Amino acid sequence: MTLFGRKVSVAVLLSFLVALAAAVGGSWVAIVNGWGAKDLGADLVALTGVIGTTITAAIHTWDTQVPAPAAPTPTPAPVPITPAPAPAPTPAPTPAPTPEPAPAPAPAPVATGNTDNFFIGVCARAGNPSPSWSVLAFFNTWARWEDASGYPFNPLATTREEPGSVPGNSAGVQIYPDQGQGEQGTFDTLNNGYYPDILSALVSNAPAATWLSHPAIAAQVDTWGTHGFASLLRAGGPLTDDYVAGCLPSA
Repeated sequence: MTLFGRKVSVAVLLSFLVALAAAVGGSWVAIVNGWGAKDLGADLVALTGVIGTTITAAIHTWDTQVPAPAAPTPTPAPVPITPAPAPAPTPAPTPAPTPEPAPAPAPAPVATGNTDNFFIGVCARAGNPSPSWSVLAFFNTWARWEDASGYPFNPLATTREEPGSVPGNSAGVQIYPDQGQGEQGTFDTLNNGYYPDILSALVSNAPAATWLSHPAIAAQVDTWGTHGFASLLRAGGPLTDDYVAGCLPSA
């Protein structure tokens, strides 16, 4: 509450009013009692003085009782907000390794050997270590029709697998690691049950006429797959003993 430009409490205001009433009342009684003895103007002046003195005393009381304004409450410093840590980036999945392609077969070595030696080895495995001219001529002519120069140690282009051999084409024609494996693969094919007449003529050193006139031999060459050579046999030859260059790597 504000009175005479000053903020006062209710209690202070009530004290002031009581003091003022007491002063005025006392002065007024004195004035009434002496109404005739004194000059009315002087009495009013006296009353006014009493009131002024009372107000001055009350103001002094207010000044001593009104507490000093409280110091402003300091505004608390803002609490710093710590930002949440950024989530760690999710590592990209490691791509699965691409399997290495299987290495291509090593290129076949240049073949320049003598097929006579090769077929002598085949005949020896069949039980004929000394084949005749007609036997070697039959096999050399057959190798020429096969034209297997791209398949080392395999002049008749058999698909028979042996230890260390690898296929050289989609048909499975084998590339043998050495001449011994090639001889064994050729003999094993001749001895698999499909070529009994060829094997019999080989072991017996049959003459050329037998190779050229025996229909079963031509049929079994067809079974092997060398149809051009089978047609040559049916037509009566000829057979040549020229060895086939290009089927065997040189030693």
